[in-house]
Amino acid sequence: MPPEIEKIRETLPKRKEDPKDKIQPKASPDDMQYTVQLASLGDKQKAEELISRLIDKGYPAYYYEVNVKGRIYYRIRCGRFLERGEAEIYGRKLQKEAGIKGFVSRIE
Repeated sequence: MPPEIEKIRETLPKRKEDPKDKIQPKASPDDMQYTVQLASLGDKQKAEELISRLIDKGYPAYYYEVNVKGRIYYRIRCGRFLERGEAEIYGRKLQKEAGIKGFVSRIE
């Protein structure tokens, strides 16, 4: 850069940093996390009982509450994975060991 332009730049007031300038890029599909969904129950107590049984067997189970057309459901899920393939392998393991068939779902 020519020296004249550098001198002009030095005399300009410094611009305050705006938080909007630090916009983070949106996550790519590869950054999504996945889980294995085992059930979706309308009864919270039954959902908690199933989770308790799975945790007692050593599985990292939890539920995710959703509202579908005004009704609350408790989606029973197990594990968190960065790659869909890892979740698919874990789902097959759950089916073989615990006898529960699930499907891979993105974590919201």
